[in-house]
Amino acid sequence: MTVRLVHNVKDVLRKMRATPKEVLAHVDPVLARGAQKIARSAKSGAPKAFSTLTNSIRAEKLSELVHQIVAGTNYARAVEEGTGPGVFPSIQSIRDWMQVKGISGDAGAIAKSIAKKGTPAKPYMGPSYDEHIPKINRGVVAAVRRGMAEAVR
Repeated sequence: MTVRLVHNVKDVLRKMRATPKEVLAHVDPVLARGAQKIARSAKSGAPKAFSTLTNSIRAEKLSELVHQIVAGTNYARAVEEGTGPGVFPSIQSIRDWMQVKGISGDAGAIAKSIAKKGTPAKPYMGPSYDEHIPKINRGVVAAVRRGMAEAVR
């Protein structure tokens, strides 16, 4: 599961073409901090049965102005969006989960129920993005202004 943070407001891009060096020096750190904030928030909001998902969430810089937040497990999207019926989970993963949660019972029955009904969504990445993006956008606009002011000095 990956969420990419790219700011492509036309006005920002137009201004950046005029003075890219100064503006980039101000905007990219804002995006980097924003990506880190989203990653921390997603870690906080992710379900923590084993903390594997939580520990896999990280911010990465791909290039200037392109940062992404990655949840590096093969089931991250299933947690975020839920699953529909038809997927039979690993019995061992169900047993492990039951042990961590202190649940006794038949892991096979739980797996059959999951395969029949699916699993509910437990969003952690989307809410984190939605929470922080308004402030990141304001920060980018302020950074462009600082960069432009520096460029015309």
